[in-house]
Amino acid sequence: MKLNVGFPVVVSLLALLAMVFLSACIQTPASQDVQDQDVQDHGAAASGEINYTKQNRKLGEQVVNFVTTDGVAIFGTLYSNSDTNRSVVLVHMLSSDRKAYEDFARQLQQQGFNALSIDMRGHGQSTMQIRSWQIMGPPDFQNSVRDIEAAVQYLENQGMQPDALVGASIGANLALIYGAISQGTKKIVLLSPGIDYRGVNIGPVAPEYKSAAFLIAAFDDEYSASTVQTIDNAMKNQDNKIRIFESGGHGTNLLTTQPGVKQEIIDWLKT
Repeated sequence: MKLNVGFPVVVSLLALLAMVFLSACIQTPASQDVQDQDVQDHGAAASGEINYTKQNRKLGEQVVNFVTTDGVAIFGTLYSNSDTNRSVVLVHMLSSDRKAYEDFARQLQQQGFNALSIDMRGHGQSTMQIRSWQIMGPPDFQNSVRDIEAAVQYLENQGMQPDALVGASIGANLALIYGAISQGTKKIVLLSPGIDYRGVNIGPVAPEYKSAAFLIAAFDDEYSASTVQTIDNAMKNQDNKIRIFESGGHGTNLLTTQPGVKQEIIDWLKT
């Protein structure tokens, strides 16, 4: 079938097409602006996601485990910083666990360290072979130095450089003993050490430790305050630092009651 279209209709159609064409030309820049802005916004969001991902990759946090030389499975949390191989092992006090160091470990991580906070045998998750610290005797506590040894070995196997220890209470005693018998420990931080905790006696080993120590206690914890002064005299190391607060309690509690001490420890470790 042939369609007959008159001249007026053709003109009208052409006029309509021209109007549509002009409208499209006029709207295209605006639409393009919106599209460009959308791309920019999306790009900014993508950039933010990439930066966030990079930050996550730089600062990692994972549960790890390893076995000591006497066959005890030790669990810990590794707060890793891919920009450095400098590493610190964190050892908690009696009846506590690695969570006591969470905030401090993240602060270390953010300021250029890897931090490995462990559950000592009989504590936290490290109870496969020894169910509880409450059934441990002096030989078991003395053998807990192997937990630190295994933590150091684990970090070395990851290509990290574990040259500093932070210990609290009995963990401080164990850190000092490990530091005295190891070659790689350059610095130790002892929070509320005691001459003898549960058979872990640091009197004989204090003179054997030759590197720098930061000794911290509070006068309301008389035993630890006295121990700090005793072992500092035994070490005879001019690079040692002592901080004894008027109050603040015992062990890792000092990290909360004296919040400024966390940064003081980190600054000292950096030197």
